[in-house]
Amino acid sequence: MEMEQVAKTALPAKIKARKVKTLNQGYWQRYGVFYLMMAPALIVLLINNYVPMIGGLIAFKNMTYESPSFFENFKNSPWLAFKILNICSIRATHG
Repeated sequence: MEMEQVAKTALPAKIKARKVKTLNQGYWQRYGVFYLMMAPALIVLLINNYVPMIGGLIAFKNMTYESPSFFENFKNSPWLAFKILNICSIRATHG
């Protein structure tokens, strides 16, 4: 009989003690400094690793410089990827 009473009283105490974690202002006060410390490293990572990938895309585009905007020219230029890959495969098979 005592075991049943202990089990019934202990269970609600555990449920009440459990807290739900939420993103609130206390979180940013505690960890905001670490995000500020990470920001320069992420900016350097972005510049050194992802910006040069644009050059790899430009290599497979037939760039036409009709408008003054680089992004407009890049968007409107046709892809040459299949022509370039076809030429490379012909050279590889025929020497």
